Amino acid sequence: MKFTLWTLVILPVFLVLTGFGPLNLGQSKQDFKSLTHIPWEEKEYLSKEEIENKLAEYNQKHMAYTSSPARRARAKARPGTYIVSATAYSSTVDQCDATPFITASGQHVRDGIIATNFLPFGTKVKIPDVYGDKVFEVQDRMNARYQTRVDVWMPTRGEAIQFGLRQIEIEVLNF
Repeated sequence: MKFTLWTLVILPVFLVLTGFGPLNLGQSKQDFKSLTHIPWEEKEYLSKEEIENKLAEYNQKHMAYTSSPARRARAKARPGTYIVSATAYSSTVDQCDATPFITASGQHVRDGIIATNFLPFGTKVKIPDVYGDKVFEVQDRMNARYQTRVDVWMPTRGEAIQFGLRQIEIEVLNF
């Protein structure tokens, strides 16, 4: 059996210095139970509403610091009007993944579905310049490199190609 420098020198020194080795070196003795046990009197019980409020507060506070640009964009997006790049896609494996008829949210594709990374699932959107008062719903995601683009689902590849790439105005109705 081959022993490395780590197992022979560094690990024992680390264990001794942290108080888990055979020597104490003047540190106060810590047992595992004192590190993990919370006395009954100190436990805090929350109602369902309090838990939901704490979760909402945490999400609001920490969403802006997430490492994902898409999550940061979703945290900042609000109802209103935006000018975005728009493309179209159809249900083909080369444009989607191995399950081209299932959206990222788990729904089957249908007319009125859009994909975008900067709005949460279920967000209602209008594209008045192109579709008038028709309401679309965000149920799919795009490649991570497209942070502020909208992708409209089309039943055929030909329609998607004909749509092309354009700058459009979208109206975000609600989340």
